[in-house]
Amino acid sequence: MKETYNRIFLEILPAAVEKQHPGMQYWSSSPSSFKDQLADRKSGDEHDWTVWFGQAPFSAYGENVPRFVSEYGLQSFPDMHTIKSFTEEGDREWDSEVLRHRQRGKMEYMGPGFDGNDMIRRYMERYYQVPEKFEDFVYVSQLLQAKAYKTAIEAHRRNMPHCMGSLYWQLNDSWPTVSWSSVDHEGRWKAAHYAVKKAYKEVIIAPLISGNMAKLYAVSDRQEPFTATLKGRLMGLNGTELFSDTVEVNIAANTSSLIFDDTFAEFITPEMDISDLVVVFELLENGRVIADNICYMVEPKDLFLHKANIRKSVLETEDAYQITLSSGVIVKDVFIDTPRGEAFVSDNYFDLIPGRPKTIELITDEKLDVDADIIIRSLNDLQQ
Repeated sequence: MKETYNRIFLEILPAAVEKQHPGMQYWSSSPSSFKDQLADRKSGDEHDWTVWFGQAPFSAYGENVPRFVSEYGLQSFPDMHTIKSFTEEGDREWDSEVLRHRQRGKMEYMGPGFDGNDMIRRYMERYYQVPEKFEDFVYVSQLLQAKAYKTAIEAHRRNMPHCMGSLYWQLNDSWPTVSWSSVDHEGRWKAAHYAVKKAYKEVIIAPLISGNMAKLYAVSDRQEPFTATLKGRLMGLNGTELFSDTVEVNIAANTSSLIFDDTFAEFITPEMDISDLVVVFELLENGRVIADNICYMVEPKDLFLHKANIRKSVLETEDAYQITLSSGVIVKDVFIDTPRGEAFVSDNYFDLIPGRPKTIELITDEKLDVDADIIIRSLNDLQQ
């Protein structure tokens, strides 16, 4: 079989490509390294499954980074509305027979019957408080996946130009299932898809946070360098601003640049608890925010999240509902939904920062009661 494979991919196909398109480069398989050798993280492309199948922490995405990461991923459950479309009420448990059937990531090497549902829960225990209610479990599974993909993409892009490619597995599903997709079978965006959209923007801030230490990288796909203003705010999760400063930074073209390397120790007094702190970084160009990153010093399960008190205003336009949210405290992973889930939200699963109102568009063909039909939830609601 190997000889047949090699003949097809190393002889027949490259000869056909050269015949049809002389001079066109040909890559024999994925993953592989230089001169058709096995993937080695030093050249070519790599499928990085140290996270998920290898059970490594998300920080592993930033260790020994390959040149082009052409496959990696972490599973989550689909949208709750999608789950309701193929289950009955008694099926709605993370380990029910129906949801095990919908899971095709079998992992018998971990133990008899172990599958992707169990791995989701195992990773959830590492980073989040595991909810008892199934609907909350589904929501947190999506936050978990979004955190993984955000961490991976920022690590890959932070390591430019050594790493110049990041391609996650997978975009969507061929049937209603529990999977690595960022868009479920019904076309509903999971939390990860919103996170990926932001992490792949032309310019991002890609931080490395360890306790009160921070290294901050500006990653730019622009073909010309530019100057920007970096603004940093140290805040309590109760909304109190403890420190704020700005500095001018030079952003190099088409690469990653270290723009901040310091500690917050002088601003964090002994009586402060880092589980109750957050740092908000913003990159401004001509007074306009072009990139930001909200950095916590502990994992989500250890955050001291305060009771959410979200203020909402809604403007009904010709083809959408324009929703503006604000809060006096940090509200983590705000999720906006409707009773039937027949809507597209321009941004979702975001953190709400005091002094920074968030306006999104909710697009739907349905007529909504703006008081009863716009449903807002957050991680704060689960950790009270």
